[in-house]
Amino acid sequence: MRAEAFQSFRDFIGATSTDESAPFLLDLYRDLSAFSHVCTTLRLSSSCISSTYLLKTSPSRLALPISLRGPVLSCLYDSAAVGHPLLEPLQALHADIYTKYFQPFVQQKLVEQVVARLASWKAGLGWTGKGPGGGPSGGGGSSGMGLSMASTDGLAECYCLTDPSQRDNPITLASEGFVELTGYPLHLVVGRNCRFLQGPGTSPESVKRLHDALAEGRNVTSLIFNCASLSLPFTGVVRATS
Repeated sequence: MRAEAFQSFRDFIGATSTDESAPFLLDLYRDLSAFSHVCTTLRLSSSCISSTYLLKTSPSRLALPISLRGPVLSCLYDSAAVGHPLLEPLQALHADIYTKYFQPFVQQKLVEQVVARLASWKAGLGWTGKGPGGGPSGGGGSSGMGLSMASTDGLAECYCLTDPSQRDNPITLASEGFVELTGYPLHLVVGRNCRFLQGPGTSPESVKRLHDALAEGRNVTSLIFNCASLSLPFTGVVRATS
C-alpha cells in the first residue's frame, strides 16, 4: 500500500473507531510485515551467497583460507537459520483489520466517488430527471424518472434514489444502467422498495444496519449483495442519509 493510501486508511480508522489504539494495530501489521520481508530476504541471501561462493560444486567457489572461511560460513549459516513464527499472527491481524476497518473504508471511498458524480450531475441538470431539451432523459416511463447515460456522465451506469419520507421508502428515480443491470423495466422499479432485489446471498446484518439507521435518522453506508431478475448476483453501495 502506498504511503498516501496507507495514511488515508489510518486516518479513517482513527476517525471511526472507538478504540484509540486502533490505528497502532495497522502500524503493527505494517511493521511486522516489513520485518517478515527482511527476515525472508536475509535467509534467501545467505543461502545464495553460500551456494555461490562456498559450495564445492559451484563454478564460482572460492578457496578461502580457513581463518576466513570459518567465520563467513558461521555467519551465513546463522543468517540462513533465522526463523520467525509470524505467519499466523500476520494472518490474524490481516483478518481483523480487513473485517473491522478495510471493508468500511472501501465502502466509504466508493460512496465518495458516487456522491461526487451525483453532485456534479445535480449541479448541471437538477432533480427533474429531464435533459437539457426539457424532455425525459430516461425514456422509460411517463413519470420521466429515468436517467440517461449521457446526461449523468457515467453516474447512470447503475444508480437509483429512494425517498424515505414516503411510505416504505420507495425508489423514486433510477438510471438506465440500473434497469439494465437488474433486468426490471423502469415501471416495475419506480415505486418499489429496494428489498425486492434481495436474494439468498443478501446479508441480514447489512439489511438490519440500513433499517436501524433509517429508523433512528442516522446516516449509514453499506455494501448489499443483491440479485437481478435472472437471479444473477451483483453488489451495490447503499447510502442512507437523514
